[in-house]
Amino acid sequence: MGKKFLLLAILLFTGCAPHGLEPLREHLASFGYAMFEAPRDFNGPGTIIRFDEEGVERIVAHAGEVLPNGTVKIIKGTVKIPDYGKTVLCELKAGVYFVKAPVQLKGEYQNVHEIKMHFGPFENEVISEWALIAWLENNQEAYQRLQNGWIITDTLKSTTIDYQFISASGTTLKITLDKLPDVLGSVGLEGQWKVKDEYTLQYTGSLYLGYKRVRVTELASPSSEDAPQFEIERANSFK
Repeated sequence: MGKKFLLLAILLFTGCAPHGLEPLREHLASFGYAMFEAPRDFNGPGTIIRFDEEGVERIVAHAGEVLPNGTVKIIKGTVKIPDYGKTVLCELKAGVYFVKAPVQLKGEYQNVHEIKMHFGPFENEVISEWALIAWLENNQEAYQRLQNGWIITDTLKSTTIDYQFISASGTTLKITLDKLPDVLGSVGLEGQWKVKDEYTLQYTGSLYLGYKRVRVTELASPSSEDAPQFEIERANSFK
């Protein structure tokens, strides 16, 4: 799907209960991760962000623009964070946002009352803070772009997200290949969507949900010539 905000992939609904994702935000925060304003398939480690006066995250530079690929090693692995499940209550005939376009569910799916989501398993991508400092000491121009911003050093990804659609009567609706257009609409059937079983629609792929960030500042008076010229400030806010 390219560099798009995959809004269904974390489900933002028209007509669904407000703040439906707050429990997920709290779940990630309990493990030290802030949640992206919108989940995405880009903006991994090395992304630089700032926050405006209202606290909304803004991307200053995408991963690879300040730290070219290969300059600082990205370590990939699994994390021991429990899978996360959530049920979102919706009004009847709720419009669902797939990618950035609103899609009106068709057929029996327009009577969806609840949508169950399941995130996980989780993986992360990390860059070493020490490796970051060592590289910046030889790249003053890159450091200039970091000033007054935060650099993402650790990202959390969900490899799959499952969805089940429940009617007002409490019946879990079946999903078959021939009914998939009623669910995905104009998004199309290509890409990373599939019918996992007769009741579950699944998105597969690496989707960034959360991150940890640091701020790098230059020391006015390093303790010695061999001492690091920079210091790391870790964010203590996960909202």
